[in-house]
Amino acid sequence: MIEYYKTKENGEIQKIDAYEVGCWVSAVAPSPDEIDYLSKKLEIPKDHILDPLDEQERSRIELKHVEENFKHSLVIVDCPVEAKDEMGFLEFRTIPIGIITTKEVMLTVVLKQLPALRILLIGEWNSMTRQITSSLFYKFYMLYLITF
Repeated sequence: MIEYYKTKENGEIQKIDAYEVGCWVSAVAPSPDEIDYLSKKLEIPKDHILDPLDEQERSRIELKHVEENFKHSLVIVDCPVEAKDEMGFLEFRTIPIGIITTKEVMLTVVLKQLPALRILLIGEWNSMTRQITSSLFYKFYMLYLITF
């Protein structure tokens, strides 16, 4: 399933009907046809869309840019989700989230809907929390670029 979101001027995330430059494209368990569409529309290799759909995929960062010829970057992070073991006890497992950025759009790819992404969408985070989280991710990203 593919959904599109745009941040309004007040910082609120709003669902939109179709792709726009500057939007967030959310792909949850995309079908093969949707994967083909995203790959062609956003000019992203299929492997970068398929990798986060593998539960065993490891966290990593891939930057595909050469100076001004920036194409896209891929970040895969593991997100904890609640599960139950064979005896019914609560445990946590991780599911990869793929975050692909291009000059025009941000795409997230996940195998199933995750609570962490739902929180962003339904606005349970206030703007201060969102701003702090964004700032931290940006600082981690900059530290990675400087280090490597």
